[in-house]
Parts: sequence; structure tokens; C-alpha cells
Amino acid sequence: MSRMQRDKGRRAETAFKTELGNRDWSVIDISAGVNDADLVATDPTGKTWLAEVKDHKLLNPAKWREQAREQARKRRMLWLLAYHIPGYGGLWVVERQGARPVIWGLGEEIA
Repeated sequence: MSRMQRDKGRRAETAFKTELGNRDWSVIDISAGVNDADLVATDPTGKTWLAEVKDHKLLNPAKWREQAREQARKRRMLWLLAYHIPGYGGLWVVERQGARPVIWGLGEEIA
């Protein structure tokens, strides 16, 4: 992975971490440049999620979902996958174990 790709990924992680913070989640960044999940996030109800964050022009959610599931399985945690919708700025598709996917952005949730 090139430095430019890593930097783009870090920007996406930072943006999603901010989105989580705006929703009263607590977040720990665990990526540190290793090939593992990006964040550990605890929602306002106290559930803790292992989060994988993606920012690509071409969407591949099935592959990313499997990656998020496998990483969470190894750590015995719930999985969360978040990815940008290309061309729509701050909108995120957020998929969580046991929940329907939702779209987050602009401070509101779209089911």
C-alpha cells in the first residue's frame, strides 16, 4: 500500500471517528499502520464494536463486511463496517452486526 493510500485511509478513519464522537460514542484508534481493524468504538448503550473504515471510489461491501467479521471474530467482538458513499462527501454507510445498514451524515441517521 502506498503512502498516499495510507494517508487517505487515515483521513477517513479520522473523519469517521469524529462522526462517532458527534454521536456520543467513545473511540480508541487501534490501526497504527497494522493490517487489523481501525477503531474500537463503544456506543451510548455500552456495546463495544470493532470497526473497519473504508474510503474507496469503487464499492466492495461484501468483501469489506467479511473482513470486518473476521477481524471481530478473532477478537471476540461485535463488528462494524463504515464506508463513504463516493461523490456524497460526509455520508457514510454504517453496517453493524445484528442491525440493518444505515446512512450517517450531516448529524442525522437515514434508515
